[in-house]
Amino acid sequence: MAGRVFRSYVCEATETVTVPRLHTSFLWIPSGRRLWQAILDIQREHYDFNPFGTWSAKIAGQWHRYDTGCSLYAALGDQMNSFEEKHLRRFDHIFCGSHFDWLEDVLDPSTLAMFKQAHADARDGNLDKLRGIRNVQDSVWRSLGPRRAVPAKPAAIGAR
Repeated sequence: MAGRVFRSYVCEATETVTVPRLHTSFLWIPSGRRLWQAILDIQREHYDFNPFGTWSAKIAGQWHRYDTGCSLYAALGDQMNSFEEKHLRRFDHIFCGSHFDWLEDVLDPSTLAMFKQAHADARDGNLDKLRGIRNVQDSVWRSLGPRRAVPAKPAAIGAR
């Protein structure tokens, strides 16, 4: 598989160590059959393996969040590749599409304003205004400073 890799980071909004993954906004899966077989092979040894399920757990005193696909990336990350910029330029993605209302009260003002505008543009069908939204989102997040590094202790399970 290939996709946009999100490294492990401490999410200020959810107060969790967010575990690395390929973001599900756009995945390149050359063989669905091979992927499914790899998942079945894992499930034969680990019956409760849920490759795309989301979950959070407190591990050694620190909350960790396994977002969609984190378990799959932790299990098969050595068989996955990160998109390069030439691939990323071919698609856009508005973050927080399904859970924006949950985050409204915890987002910083500049991120909140950006999301409100992007979601309004999407709702109103102003697709031209959304071209390049990935770069806008990245720019807003960069302006807030670096994401906190994941602490050395406790280790993020599945972190690369």
